[in-house]
Amino acid sequence: MSSKIMNKNILIIFVYIAFSQTLSSKELKQMLETNTSINNSIIKQQFSKAKTQERLGNWDRALELYIKINSAEPGNPQYFQPIKRLLIQKSEFDILLDITQKYVIARNNEIKSQFELLDVYIKMNNKNEWENIINNALLNYGDQINVMKALIQKLVLNNKYEIAYNTIKKLRLQAEWEDFFSLEMGAYFGIQMAFEESVNEYLIYLNKNPSKVQIISDKIMIFPNDPLITKRIEQILINSEISNSYIILSDLYFKNQEYDKAYSILNNYNNFEKIFEHTQDLVIIGEYERSEKILLDILNSNASSKILKYAVFEIAKIFESKMINNQYDLNISGFYKNNPFLTSPF
Repeated sequence: MSSKIMNKNILIIFVYIAFSQTLSSKELKQMLETNTSINNSIIKQQFSKAKTQERLGNWDRALELYIKINSAEPGNPQYFQPIKRLLIQKSEFDILLDITQKYVIARNNEIKSQFELLDVYIKMNNKNEWENIINNALLNYGDQINVMKALIQKLVLNNKYEIAYNTIKKLRLQAEWEDFFSLEMGAYFGIQMAFEESVNEYLIYLNKNPSKVQIISDKIMIFPNDPLITKRIEQILINSEISNSYIILSDLYFKNQEYDKAYSILNNYNNFEKIFEHTQDLVIIGEYERSEKILLDILNSNASSKILKYAVFEIAKIFESKMINNQYDLNISGFYKNNPFLTSPF
């Protein structure tokens, strides 16, 4: 037998042994039930080894180490999350449930640790249990915004969108919670291409945070340039009673090259600061004449002295830009005609 054939056979035997050593559910349970004690000084070393084994793809060996570590220190999130991830990948939910229950007990049943149980019960389709956790959280922690955000995030991550959204709407009935999770839901609906719902959520946020209008406008402006989507968003903004939603509508018109409409809306509200920004945007896209006309309107308005000064400077800059463009846009005959070096009396 040649060395090549021998090496090939050895490789096949090695692969067979490696894959035949996959831990069964029964073996995992036996490991979990074994009262393993690890000295605290060794835990970090074991954890480092477990992460290395996981990176190398030796999941069973990593899992064996993670089980020992979590048995020794059951309430540590740093050690709990890796074993949770691996057991989910292996669909070992009974074992995960046992480890998670011990994790919750070790953390004195704190509510955010119970959300780890919520996660497991949803994956196990145990509706009664996960509904009990939700109801308990709403009843006892419904006024704690960080706890409620953690709850909603768990529900969304587990595709429980309808329950999450209904819970959000209930929580918004509380004083000072009108915009609860609106920025996050605006982003979520945008990713799901539910653009109307996304705009409505962003407007809820804007109503409570009017100074964030440009941030919200920028988020809406990245939506697709589909005419139907644009029309629906436009209608939502037109019908909106939120005081500064008109700024977003103006930006929408500008995005769709309806520059006169964009200016008209800002002019109706005498928002000279935004009007001046509008003229600067027009200059950027080369709409010098439109920008200059609006700047002259500003000079004849009751805008603040600061805006009037800016308008004068902007007109001067436009004039300078026009002069430079005219200088470099001369045609060939003009170039020869006006070039003293090439002009001869002979």
